[in-house]
Amino acid sequence: MALAPVREGRFRQTLTRIFYRYIVFILLGGLCLGASIALAGTGYLSAQLIESQALMQAQSTVQTMQKVEQLVRTSETQSLEGAELTGVTLLSTPPVNRPNLVSYWENLEQQSWEQSSHFFRSYSLQLAGESQADQPRDRFGGEAQKALQADPQQAYYRQDTVRNQRYFRYAKTVKNADNSPQILEVSQSIEPLLQMRRQGLLWIGLGLLSVSSLILGSITFLLRGMRQLNQTLKLQMKEQSQAHQKLMTVDGVTNLVTRSQFNKSLESEWRRMQRRTQDLSLILCKIDFFEEFQANYGHEAGNLCLRVVANAIQGHIHRVGDLAARYEESSFAILLPHTNELQAVQVVAKISDAVYGLKIQHVPSPVNARVTVSVGVATLIPSAHRQPSQLLDMAEVALMAAEQKGHNCYVVNTPSSTQA
Repeated sequence: MALAPVREGRFRQTLTRIFYRYIVFILLGGLCLGASIALAGTGYLSAQLIESQALMQAQSTVQTMQKVEQLVRTSETQSLEGAELTGVTLLSTPPVNRPNLVSYWENLEQQSWEQSSHFFRSYSLQLAGESQADQPRDRFGGEAQKALQADPQQAYYRQDTVRNQRYFRYAKTVKNADNSPQILEVSQSIEPLLQMRRQGLLWIGLGLLSVSSLILGSITFLLRGMRQLNQTLKLQMKEQSQAHQKLMTVDGVTNLVTRSQFNKSLESEWRRMQRRTQDLSLILCKIDFFEEFQANYGHEAGNLCLRVVANAIQGHIHRVGDLAARYEESSFAILLPHTNELQAVQVVAKISDAVYGLKIQHVPSPVNARVTVSVGVATLIPSAHRQPSQLLDMAEVALMAAEQKGHNCYVVNTPSSTQA
């Protein structure tokens, strides 16, 4: 039950990582999808608009043709010789030889077929007419004949390709001269409108592509800046964390490890030496009369003295596992695993000589005109019935004994005895 929130948190982290890593591609896909939908919607609306306009034009043309049919059958035809109605060229005939409606449609069809913008056709509403010429000449005519025979009050229309051009073809039932039904087909070219539509869609597509590219470029630039800023912040946080960690583990004056880090190392080395049943030695080293030194030479001189003495101590700690730390204000701790008391004393002698060899003037000291140190040494073999604090207590006792003995000396404290 407790694993479910952990898995859910990891899943969210994975999704977040994928999102930020591929956000540019996600945005690009979203922009392309949006542009495609917008372009497809524009194309659909423009196609519907073209068809709507063509339908209105066809209906207007049929109405005009019906008016022409009435003029053909009346004496008004003579007075309108040479005139034009919208979308239809009138067929003028002498009044003594005025044609009937069927011959008028045939002549009008023949004349309009020679034009590329529109043409007219007429055929019988019945599936089988008196002559083959009275029947539809193509597939659209057959479909219109069947549809209008089923419902003469409606119109049949659709787009079609004729003579390698797109036409809007419209068929409607009209009354013949003898009041018999006749199908009148009006076909008009929509190729110019489609060409304008294609050009419009092309420009719209280019516009959407430009806008999408601009938006994507801006977002990419912004994300790049944010990513660089994020990396900079992470680097700063890492440096601050390292600096903070260093402050927690390294003393700022002596550059040795701090007391808290020393305590951790003491426990770790204690367990390690306990497993191996080997000696663990601890040296506590304190500058003699450091308070008097600092009071006489100042705080900065005191810090410099601590730093120089710490370097001298660190210079004699070479083995892996050996550790020098700042223990208290003027004292240092040296942890020496795999080291018995005799080996520890040899290290003490080297450190004492090194500190004295620094020749740091210490006039207020009642012991020596130079800076000297007092040292306490303790050695134990860690075991289950002992604690690390025992080794520390033994070293402190030895250091106190060295100071009571007169400073500038060392004392060794073992479980059996205390030696100087």
